[in-house]
Amino acid sequence: MSIANLNTWRTKRADFLSGNRVNAAKFQNIAIGDDGLDGVGDPKVILGTETTLHNELKRKTMQVTTIDAFTYKYFININTDTTDADLIGKRISEFALIDNESGLAVMWTKEFTPVLTAGFNQNIELVIEEV
Repeated sequence: MSIANLNTWRTKRADFLSGNRVNAAKFQNIAIGDDGLDGVGDPKVILGTETTLHNELKRKTMQVTTIDAFTYKYFININTDTTDADLIGKRISEFALIDNESGLAVMWTKEFTPVLTAGFNQNIELVIEEV
C-alpha cells in the first residue's frame, strides 16, 4: 500500500497551524478510483504532488470515528445493489480524502476490492493518524 499526505494539504495545514489561515480545512468526502495499481498489480507510488486520483470514479460522503486524540477512522459503504451500481465491473484501487474546499488531502493506493459485482455491500475503512 502507498499512502501520502499531499502537498496541497500540507500547505493548508501549515498555514493554519502558523496562524496564516483562519479556518482549518476539514475532510468531507472520499474520492474512489480504479487506477491505483501498476501493470503487475503493485500499488502505484504516491509522490505527494498529485492533485487528482489516477482515475476517479466517484465521490462519496464519509463517516468518521475518533479513535484517540490523533487517530481517526474514515469509512464509506459501497453497495452495488443500491447507491453504487455504477461501480459494477470496477476494482477499487485508490482513495483520497477530500477537504471541504474540494482539494485532495490524503491518498491511498492498494487493491481495496475485487472486481465489484451485483450484491457487493461492504464498509471500507481508512485509518489515519494526524501528527
